[in-house]
Amino acid sequence: MRALTACLCGVWLLCCLGMQASIASQKEAPFKIEGIRHDLLENAEARLVIYQKEQVAFSARSKPSRKQLTAASQEIKLALEPYGYFRAHVNAQAVFDREKGWSALFYVRKGPRLKVTRVSVLILGPGSDNQKLDAFRRHFPIKSGDAFQASVYTAAKDKLYQIANNQGYLKSAFTEARIVIDLVRYSAVITLIFQTGHRYYFGETSFGRSPYATHFLKRFISYRETDPFSNERLIDLQQAMASSAYFQGVSLTPDFARVQNYHVPVKMEVTAPKSQRYALGLGYGTFTGPRLSAGLSLRRLTDTGQHVDLQLRLSSVLSGMAAKYYIPGRDPLNDTWALGANYQRFVPKNGQSTSKTVYGGYTTKKGHWQLGANLNLLTEHYYENNLPSRHGDYLYPSVTINYTKTNDILKPTHGKSVNLTLQGASQHVLSSTDFIQADLRAKYLATPLSFARFIVRGEVGYTVVHDLTDLPLTLRFFAGGMNSIRGFPEDSIGPGKYSEVMSMEYQNRVVGDWWGALFEDIGTATDHFGQKMNRGIGVGVVYVSFIGPIKVYLARAISKPQKPLSVEFSIGPEFQ
Repeated sequence: MRALTACLCGVWLLCCLGMQASIASQKEAPFKIEGIRHDLLENAEARLVIYQKEQVAFSARSKPSRKQLTAASQEIKLALEPYGYFRAHVNAQAVFDREKGWSALFYVRKGPRLKVTRVSVLILGPGSDNQKLDAFRRHFPIKSGDAFQASVYTAAKDKLYQIANNQGYLKSAFTEARIVIDLVRYSAVITLIFQTGHRYYFGETSFGRSPYATHFLKRFISYRETDPFSNERLIDLQQAMASSAYFQGVSLTPDFARVQNYHVPVKMEVTAPKSQRYALGLGYGTFTGPRLSAGLSLRRLTDTGQHVDLQLRLSSVLSGMAAKYYIPGRDPLNDTWALGANYQRFVPKNGQSTSKTVYGGYTTKKGHWQLGANLNLLTEHYYENNLPSRHGDYLYPSVTINYTKTNDILKPTHGKSVNLTLQGASQHVLSSTDFIQADLRAKYLATPLSFARFIVRGEVGYTVVHDLTDLPLTLRFFAGGMNSIRGFPEDSIGPGKYSEVMSMEYQNRVVGDWWGALFEDIGTATDHFGQKMNRGIGVGVVYVSFIGPIKVYLARAISKPQKPLSVEFSIGPEFQ
């Protein structure tokens, strides 16, 4: 029996995998390999490129020697071994072409793939009864009967290390990691013995100088001193803190030099952002004219993270002022209390209203989900065309559930969001009328090809109310405008009890961050489902900037008799 025993360590893998080097084109390396594809071909070509750099390279000006072809064939065979092919055959020959000159042609027959016949994984030490380590051992990625592949073996070892480290076994190590490859029986036996060593825990967290109070910073800590130490948990917390509005920079550093009784102390250092932030938004519509929004954030009113946002909004349809005061909750990264007030003047096509609102609420986040609950007090003076003016007071709760997932807030290539708002009021509790309302909105963005992007969005709204005229304009549904049905003036469709909007847009990359767009929007806001839909179509130009996409659209309202044209312009993130 001829057996080959290999400890697949770094040297073996680097040699066999060819370091996945960048492959030169065949114009630079005159050879061709047939009979294999994908990873096998890439690794074989990479290995030949490295071989030529270290030995004698093939030349189009001279015929490859038998010695060169034999050595190169051996390199190809070695390139297949990490994938389980130890009985490959390579037929090599020199080929002459009048235009290209000499080249080497290799035809490969992979042969059968070597199987793993036995896998033994043993975990020793204090972590031998750890549930997560034992679960990984029982469900080890390599089973008896699997085809051998070096990368799977290496990944499985790395995963075991990762689990052990995140469970606090910082000095864990393999005392034996062995593969016995029997080329006669054509089989492999894997043996792993893993020693966990002592378990380490989080120690005391100290804090550097910061404008925030220490007791406030402690509320960000998601681990306890009795929890097993985990670098992964520290990194996740550091990234979450750094991406929040409270910090510009965050560093969480374990101090292994001061470990006592297997407890690892941690040093937290934070950099606060500037205390003031300004925001400016611009937009334009043919029917509404320019739109302007300006904001001021006072981000550190107290050393416990309380802050306020002030906003001014001006347009021919909606103008107003708003203030919102934020109070961090027990978990400042995910929980926030807020108090707010706003005053606005709303002038849609079919009416006008002036309203004042004060509210208080709570918002919590978990992963990509966000839940918000508010209690609102609205006072509104309003009228519709051809109807007398009305005045109403409304105390109503509202609940909003939002799911947003995107790979990049400012320059997304894919993302999706769903937003559901439920609200209602009763005449028995300080309200001028009874109503229940639901509003569901969704958006999906996909970039299946580097040059092609699709954006689909939709909205469905429904209101239950006895007399629609008792419901103020700000609580009714409208449609039309940049984020609704393009080609129609902002909020010119409606008001109504119901709303239906659907939009489809295709964007094609022109050059760099410049995209061309085609779209169709359809929808309505009315008192009855099944009414005629309003349709807008058009073209646009989109520039993906560092502040979000800048969009300019030329839209036509094709469901209107005159099919008028309009220009729409906006700046801001795709998902907000």
